[in-house]
Amino acid sequence: MTNILQISDTHITSNGTFVSERLDTDERLKSLVERLLKIRSEIGVVDAVIISGDLSDDGSAESYQRFKKIMSALNLPLYVIPGNHDGREAMREAFYSDGYFPKDGKLNWHQPMGEIHLIGLDTLIDSSEGGKLDAATLTFLDDTLNKIDAAPVLLALHHQPFTTGIRFMDDIGIQSGCDDLGKVLANYGG
Repeated sequence: MTNILQISDTHITSNGTFVSERLDTDERLKSLVERLLKIRSEIGVVDAVIISGDLSDDGSAESYQRFKKIMSALNLPLYVIPGNHDGREAMREAFYSDGYFPKDGKLNWHQPMGEIHLIGLDTLIDSSEGGKLDAATLTFLDDTLNKIDAAPVLLALHHQPFTTGIRFMDDIGIQSGCDDLGKVLANYGG
């Protein structure tokens, strides 16, 4: 069985300053990593970590380096997806050598892992809180699903593609492309 750990919204800053002048995100992430290391024997083998957006609070290259340094203690593959606070190009530069990001364009990726396929979708709209599933992303997803032929998939994205009933979450959810996402997924036999 493939085991994936998922975290989101770490909001690491370039210089370790507090987010909103009160939240020490470096310490919160370090605490999480320490806890995971402590309970590793209880949770068993973890094959990878998906971080589903907002790794950074400021989208800076320095924040991604801080993030990677803190997460390195886990010694696990990291698969990241941009969120509304991330900077696409700085993120690409920080994680490109991991081998799953495309050289240019949206940061959509596919990674086979054990008996499942991980797919990360880039819903980032630069300089916007909300997200969108554009034609390139939906085509990437459709093409990828067609290639993997009904295998189990773990699909990850930062912005939620449905109404939650929580106003501030709905205001920053997927702004367009949800209906098309539904069609792509409905056509998948996995």
